[in-house]
Amino acid sequence: MLDTLRQLFVQHKTKHPQEIGISNNDDNPNFLTDPDQIIKLINAIAASPHLCTITFSGSKKPFTTSIIALQPDKGYLVLDELRPHKGNELLHKKRVLKLSTFLNGVHLAFLLHIIDSAPFHYKASIPKRIYYPQRRTAPRIFIRSTALKFRTTSCLSSTSLFGTVFDISRNGACINITDNRKLAIARGDVIKDCFIELPNELTLRFDLSIRFTKTNRKNKTRIGGYFVNLPPQNQKKLDNFIAKLEREIIRNQRNLIRKL
Repeated sequence: MLDTLRQLFVQHKTKHPQEIGISNNDDNPNFLTDPDQIIKLINAIAASPHLCTITFSGSKKPFTTSIIALQPDKGYLVLDELRPHKGNELLHKKRVLKLSTFLNGVHLAFLLHIIDSAPFHYKASIPKRIYYPQRRTAPRIFIRSTALKFRTTSCLSSTSLFGTVFDISRNGACINITDNRKLAIARGDVIKDCFIELPNELTLRFDLSIRFTKTNRKNKTRIGGYFVNLPPQNQKKLDNFIAKLEREIIRNQRNLIRKL
């Protein structure tokens, strides 16, 4: 079962700030810019037991730290010293770093500018924006291509649909449709009799209330929506499946920390 889980979800590789768009304009919906929400999120990170990953531009070596204090009235947060110790040498030279971590299974990242240092800790200005693409009560987990199959026996167009799960949560999913015919599906439509095949021959059956559709230049369609009429026994199957994926994400993060 562990091997199956490891093959299911996508591992997000650590990128430099420019690669995830941290230095781009403030209109990107993947970024949190409201000061009160930023403070609330950083407080949640500081209260989390998981370590944060630190990377520097021009260096592929990751380091770890944690946020040990937040002083919003003074405009700074306090970082613990970096591990391994060489990261502290880089910090003194670079003075700018990228912090990334997972909060409730959701990846987030932001740039930090060091404003002061002392033995065993550093002060950094509170970021003005945080890369945080999933602000959901039930965060979705990205799935490796073709790992989970989707099908429906009755579509709005009276023909069957097949696809693969792009991401999934406890209350919805995003699906890549495998064929490239044009689909007459719009926000608010409900696709009946949908199925997702989980590991160990478990099958979810549900209706899907469409929230968005997107077709790319190759005429490939992606649809996303919320589960409707999901039987209680299927909801329990889904909850157990998501919980196992979340534990595997945390386990992989801890394994990375042990290797540092």
